[in-house]
Amino acid sequence: MFPTRESPRRYVVGLTSDRDYAGIEIGAPESDKFELVLSFAGEERTYVEKVAEMLVCRGVTLFYDRYQKATLWGKDLYEHLNKVYGGDARYCVMFISKSYADKVWTTHERRSAFATAIERRQEYILPARFDDTEIEGLRKTVGYVDLRHETVDSLVELILQKLGKA
Repeated sequence: MFPTRESPRRYVVGLTSDRDYAGIEIGAPESDKFELVLSFAGEERTYVEKVAEMLVCRGVTLFYDRYQKATLWGKDLYEHLNKVYGGDARYCVMFISKSYADKVWTTHERRSAFATAIERRQEYILPARFDDTEIEGLRKTVGYVDLRHETVDSLVELILQKLGKA
């Protein structure tokens, strides 16, 4: 059973892309903040999409680009994504890989997230590693999840625990 439009701080959106998301609760209205933002390279989309699907089914409000097509349409993405990754959420799950380190847009997302982490002086970035790629600005002492040893299900459970929803 999915929440209805009347559910507080949530809305239902229908999208059709690779899959039909009609009726799935996929985020907060633009004026509200998200519980999570997901930062990843396109090469990892298949994995991240599974995570996003499972999280929204568990009631998590998150920013995942495919769930925000209408909101992103026509926006200056540089400015908008700076706001999204720079503090419109409680946490930023950063899916780290070689591809992630090399992309222009993920670098922009990452810089916005790092600025927020510094301002808040508490954990904001939740690194999840596909490999051992070093990310400039991310200290080696920051705890991370090694996705080579986690299933999608176990990562989702860890995220729910972090959010206090498990």
